[in-house]
This record gives sequence, C-alpha cells and structure tokens, in this order.
Amino acid sequence: MAIKAAAVSKKESPEKTKFSKETYVKWYKDMLLIRKFEEKTGQLYIQQKFGGFCHLYIGQEAIVAGTASACRTSDKHMTAYRDHGHPIALGTDPRILMDELYGRSTRCSKGKGGSMHFFDKEKNFMGGHGIVGAAVLLENGLIVEGNNQENVAYPSGLCAERVALFYAGANYPNVKVDTICIVAKGDLLPKENLLTPCGGCRQVMIETENRQKQAFRTILVSQNNKVMIFESALDLLPFAFGVI
Repeated sequence: MAIKAAAVSKKESPEKTKFSKETYVKWYKDMLLIRKFEEKTGQLYIQQKFGGFCHLYIGQEAIVAGTASACRTSDKHMTAYRDHGHPIALGTDPRILMDELYGRSTRCSKGKGGSMHFFDKEKNFMGGHGIVGAAVLLENGLIVEGNNQENVAYPSGLCAERVALFYAGANYPNVKVDTICIVAKGDLLPKENLLTPCGGCRQVMIETENRQKQAFRTILVSQNNKVMIFESALDLLPFAFGVI
C-alpha cells in the first residue's frame, strides 16, 4: 500500500545581517595586525628585550575587531590587563604601543604602563585595569593566598585561583581544600561585577576536588560586597575533563 508523505513546512531561518566587502577586509586586516603584533611581542619578551609582565591577546583577535567596529567613535573603551588588541583595533599606531613596552617616556603611558596599562585618550581607550586575588581555606584552618601571575604563555598564564591552589597542593599535599574565595579589584572595574574563574582555573578546581575526593565551596565577591556561592566546581563547569 502506498503511503503519501505529509508535506513538511521548512522553517525559514532569520535573515542574516549583511556586511560590505570592505567591512570584512577591515576585520581581517585588524585581526592579522593584532596577531602579528602579538607574535613579535612574544618573541621580544622571551628575548628579554623588555621587562615586567606581558599579556598577549593571541586567539581573541576576532572579538575586539568586531566589537570595535560596532562602536561609535565617541564611545569609550576599557579592558582588563590583556589589553594589546584593543587600542590596535581602535586605530592606535602599533609602533607607539611597542615603544611603550620598551618603556619610552614619550609614548602612550609615558613608558610607565608597560604591557598591562596601554592608554590612548585620542582613541577613547581608557586603558587596561584589574587585579585578581584568590584565597584558599584548607580544612586545617590555614589560608593560602594567590594573585594573577600571567605572562607570555599562549594564550593564558596563571590566574590567582591556580596560583593559590598550586601553592596549597605543593606545600600541603595531604590537606584538603575547604573553600576558595575570588575577588577582583580595579579603579574602572564596575563595583558590582563578580569575576568568575577562567576555563583553565575551573578545570584545575575540579581536578583538585577529584584528587581529594571532596567538593569545596567557591565564593565570588565583588568590590561592593555582592556575594555568590557555589558548593562545587562542577557547578561552574559541568562537563569538565576527567569527570565520570
């Protein structure tokens, strides 16, 4: 017996925003320029041509290329300490930024900002800011502290959470972690903002729970004392590696 198939209506997908060829080319050029700048910066930093911390934007170029092009010229911009890509996307001459890394007093932050504190008032870039701290409470009552120790790693360095957990694990391997508290502070960072751990830190937190066979609390605190509590790192990363 022949069966007549019912007609299925095809749901129309929403119309995509169309951009000009010139826009796509500009995005590509911005991303390529940022990548080349960061690759050279990483090489020079490894060669110890300049000191201090060095935070690269490799792998994130598309984010700032898109967001910068969507803003008005009058809009002001600020970011955290991984700030190389932002002024480039806004039109700052990369040579000025490279000179800042070398500490030249005639450049965008008078040679005092270095990698973490680029600033360009003419482009409405209000600089890179932010300090992250973490404190780990062990089950014996001891508190271990850590702050962000990022460097030329590709693409992430050591955040405060990992610094504290690695220190606790190395120095107190048989003592379980009870709680980790994470606080972010910066003059231009919104006081109500809670800073969540990055993906790398969440994985390390879960591996710590797995190793000690016990979950621990994560407390996030803003500058105006807004608090959020998680009972396990799995609440932050439910599909982590190594979780059965």
